Amino acid sequence: MSSERPPLPLPPADEASILRVIAIGSLEVVNNYVVTQHRLGFAEVADWSRPLPSPNPGEIMRILTKRFSGQGDSR
Repeated sequence: MSSERPPLPLPPADEASILRVIAIGSLEVVNNYVVTQHRLGFAEVADWSRPLPSPNPGEIMRILTKRFSGQGDSR
C-alpha cells in the first residue's frame, strides 16, 4: 500500500464474533460478487461498503463486516 494513503478505518473488532470480507477486483467483478452473496442469503447489498480505492491500479474494494451473535447465527 502506498504510504500516501491513510489506513482504511474499520470498526473496532473487540468481539471474537466479527468477520470481515474484503472483495478486490474490477468494479464489475466486485459488484457481481456482492450481488451473488446477496442472492445466496449471505449479506444484503447495502451491508457492504461503497467501492473504495484499492492499492492496485484499476481495482476497487468493498468491505463487509458481519457480526455473529451466536454459533451459526449472523446478524
